[in-house]
Amino acid sequence: MNNGIIKLLSLGLLFIASVTVPVWAYECGVVITQRDSLNIRENPSQRAKLIDTALKGSTLRILETKKTWYKVKLNNGKMGYGSRDYIKKLTPKSPEKCGIVITKESPLNIRLEASTWSPIIGAASKDSALRISQIGKTWHLVMLNHTDQKGDIILGFASKDYVSIVNDQ
Repeated sequence: MNNGIIKLLSLGLLFIASVTVPVWAYECGVVITQRDSLNIRENPSQRAKLIDTALKGSTLRILETKKTWYKVKLNNGKMGYGSRDYIKKLTPKSPEKCGIVITKESPLNIRLEASTWSPIIGAASKDSALRISQIGKTWHLVMLNHTDQKGDIILGFASKDYVSIVNDQ
């Protein structure tokens, strides 16, 4: 009986360890195109279907590397491929700071001001990356990797309780 319980507990812990990714294991990259945005494609090929774009200067969560491409996750939850030529992988020494959205439910609301009473101006999906422009005690000033409906950059505030900084020294 005790052996069965021990095996069950061991399997449970192994399962939890396999689905829980520590924040330091996430990788981020900053978009460094000459244009306003980077094309995100369905497959790792210049000829692949364009599925979205990511703004210059914004951050992307890097999921994997495929030769000259990164598989990335956008704030809107879409996943696709961006050329490594235009995505600079961030390190702990990078001046750009990247945070991963750690909400239990998606999405994380991005607000006009640092207050839960402030209007929502955008959203970021769970496990996506945010460019942190300013680190605050309770709120971070962040940039999303897409524009609003008018085509304007979304720069707003996210509660620090739901953003884990990946590359902070």
